[in-house]
Amino acid sequence: MNTLLLQEDTICAVSTPFGTGGIAVIRISGREAISIADKLFQGRQALAAAASHTVHYGSIVRNGTTLDNVLCTVFRTPHSFTGEDTVEIACHGSIYIQQELLRWLTDAGARTAQKGEFTKRAFLNGRLDLAQAVAPRMLTPRFSPGYGDFPLAQQAAFCSVLDVSRRIGVSLTSGSLMVPQKSVTALLGVSAHPPAARIAGCDACNLSDRCLYRKEGLSCGQ
Repeated sequence: MNTLLLQEDTICAVSTPFGTGGIAVIRISGREAISIADKLFQGRQALAAAASHTVHYGSIVRNGTTLDNVLCTVFRTPHSFTGEDTVEIACHGSIYIQQELLRWLTDAGARTAQKGEFTKRAFLNGRLDLAQAVAPRMLTPRFSPGYGDFPLAQQAAFCSVLDVSRRIGVSLTSGSLMVPQKSVTALLGVSAHPPAARIAGCDACNLSDRCLYRKEGLSCGQ
């Protein structure tokens, strides 16, 4: 039976890919994750009273100022990614909202997570084995015919090599579209060594002057 190695401090970070999108998710993990989230969350009930694996709609509010309307998902120890009490806040994807929410959380008692720290805690608490812990660093992005600079014209050769018609009953139209619809082919590289990251750097970011990561001598990795 694994013994959880619960950390004393509570960490927070954006857990969705960096950039502006429709939705972003801010993860908080640690002993005080739920109480810290409760300092900012206003909904029908306090998160402290919520059962594990439940989702709650409300607003992020501080000193009478509402930052955003959010969905908060509560995961109680040991049944979370890290094995610790965890709250995942789904907010709108504006970079300003993401950064401001992180700042409010650190003001409330959390600390900005170091790169890979959620995965490290999951490993230390027995939620991931070593292969699972390092796997995200050893995979390339997915490349599919018709996406990015991978020509759709390569779909026929791709499917011929994989023998998809005989193996799984997938066929191609004259325009190289797959039947049944929603079928996907993709290339995914696996390496014994983490691929070198292409980093734009802090100088290219319009939030560099108020970034929480830079204030703590860290980087978001972008």
